Amino acid sequence: ISKDADGLPVYHATIYNLNAASAVGFMLADKFPLEVRDIVYVSPAPITRWNRFLSQLLPSIIATDTLGDVENN
Repeated sequence: ISKDADGLPVYHATIYNLNAASAVGFMLADKFPLEVRDIVYVSPAPITRWNRFLSQLLPSIIATDTLGDVENN
């Protein structure tokens, strides 16, 4: 952490992108050092993104079907 001209702290970040799907990436991940206050972000798997899409789509389909049933009765 350094300070700017006004004396306010300036934070410097280093970002690493690690593909743990490969054997080499997985081995590197095991040896990767983490420090206090480090942030680790794990992106969702493709199946998770598909599930989120369906979860948002299905209520609309069900509501449309229900409205069709109400109109027919």
